[in-house]
Amino acid sequence: PIRTDDSIFLSVAAFREHLLDETLSSAFGSATHPDKLFVGVVVNNCFGNEEGECQDGVYVAGKDRNGRDKLKKLENGIPDRNGIEVF
Repeated sequence: PIRTDDSIFLSVAAFREHLLDETLSSAFGSATHPDKLFVGVVVNNCFGNEEGECQDGVYVAGKDRNGRDKLKKLENGIPDRNGIEVF
């Protein structure tokens, strides 16, 4: 059903976003009626494995002499910040 209460729904997709809490603070801080703002967030972050690390995968580091991608492994990194929890 269509709402008729002048509310606004903000849908956010956050992929490893380290500024999510700032985005949410800005949205509510900029709203004329923050009580009418409803937010749904899909967070796709790495919060760490059993050792507290996040595997970042590989990236294309260039091309070899045959024109194929040269892949380089990224090292384990620290877990991503949980913007919802920080907010």
